[in-house]
Order: sequence, then C-alpha cells, then structure tokens
Amino acid sequence: MKPRATSNWGIRVLEYWSVGVLGCCLLCAGSLFVLGKGEYTSKYLYTQPNPKDRGGLIVELSAGAPLVTRAVAIGRKSVSPYLGKLSSNTRTISFKHLPIDKYDVLLVTVDTFYEGIRLVRRNDPVKLKAEAGAIEKEIRQVEGFFEGKAIERTGVDGERAACLLQQWRIGVALAESAAVLEGTIHSIDLFFFRKPLKGWQLVKRRQLYREELARKQPFKHVYLAKLGNLRVVKKVKKVRVKLPSPPPDDKNDKTK
Repeated sequence: MKPRATSNWGIRVLEYWSVGVLGCCLLCAGSLFVLGKGEYTSKYLYTQPNPKDRGGLIVELSAGAPLVTRAVAIGRKSVSPYLGKLSSNTRTISFKHLPIDKYDVLLVTVDTFYEGIRLVRRNDPVKLKAEAGAIEKEIRQVEGFFEGKAIERTGVDGERAACLLQQWRIGVALAESAAVLEGTIHSIDLFFFRKPLKGWQLVKRRQLYREELARKQPFKHVYLAKLGNLRVVKKVKKVRVKLPSPPPDDKNDKTK
C-alpha cells in the first residue's frame, strides 16, 4: 500500500496502519521487498522553503570537522525538516527561507550522525525508565521493512513520548525496475507516541534521512546540545559548532 503524502508540507508522512500492513506483507513474502520509484532516496523527505519567509540559519563547523553529507534543520513547532545547502568543504551549512521557529539540526557524515533534537518539552527520567521497554516493544512492531533498529534516545513527558532511532534494511530489496539494490538502505526517524488509555500508540513519524549506501553497519551517534534550540526570526542566525570525535566502533556496535 502506497504511503500517503501531505501536500502542504511537501514531505512524506507514513500512516501507521499502512506501515503495519507493509510489515505483514514482508513477513509473508520473506526477505524480498520491492521499492517504488524514489523509495530509497531523499527526494520527497524535505519541506520546500517558502521564499516569503526571511529567516535563515548558517552553521559553521570548526576546522578539522569531518565531511558532512547531509544537513537537516527540524522546526520544533511543525516538526518539518528542511534540507541544508553544503559548502564545497562542507564546513558551512546554510538553510534559507525558514519560518519563525526554534530549530534543531541533524548532521550526517560518512559514518556518524550528530544531532541536538529536543524530543519532548520536559523529559521525566522516572517515567522514562518505567515506560522505555513498552515503547521499544511498540517500535519493533511498527515497521517490518527495516530489520535493523537502534533506538538512540527516548523522551517521555506525561502521556506523550518521542524516540529518535535509526533503521537499516539488511535483506534484498528491488527497485521499481526490478534491479536489485546493492547497497544498504539507511533511515533516521523521529517517532511520536501518545498513551490515551493504556499502551503507547504511534501517532506520527518524521523521516529525517533515507539513503541507499554501501555502508552496511549502522551509523555512530553523537548528541550535541549546541545543535539544538536555535531560534530563527526574520533574519539569518549564525552559529559555530565544533563536532567531537565519534565513539570507537566497538563502543557503538548496534549489530551485536
């Protein structure tokens, strides 16, 4: 079943009932999955900027920073992702025509992603500890396409919760042309939950990154507060960021 797309934001929001159906189909069909045109690229993920919006954001990385392959700014009010433009050395990243909001930034390199995303308004550590297992169980039942899943961070605020996770496709997948995709499909996502009565229910998903890569292992992950809470009004905001070294491979191995 083809995912629905929201025309006003210009981004793809997967309906969770259809994701469940996809998971069931995958289980029945084995490890083979056929992708439609553009399914494994980032073409439809990002919000198209409105030229009437005069705000902007420039992120300047310090010398020696790793090469960035993708930069995304996520609005806190709309949770809409905007694609950044990279300079030739990828140390300067610009986002143009942003509406007034506070933004969190995601930076992806060849082996690591850095982010400063706020998941919930006020995280409750006690409730998070009590509910983390139930939320993780729900996530692992949501989507069957990605066999590999790593929940990087979770936040709980009352009856609301959010997770930042990365997923990767290990099994065979076919393009619409019937050609076998040789790479591994990677995805970085935000999942939002509510608990109206009992049990957590997935109510929204934002896919921030999706790409077919030669890399078979999941990305390393680094949370960096400097990449979050960036207020943009009607002018361009500049921020300088120093990216720390990622953790060693053996301390970040999510395949074990």
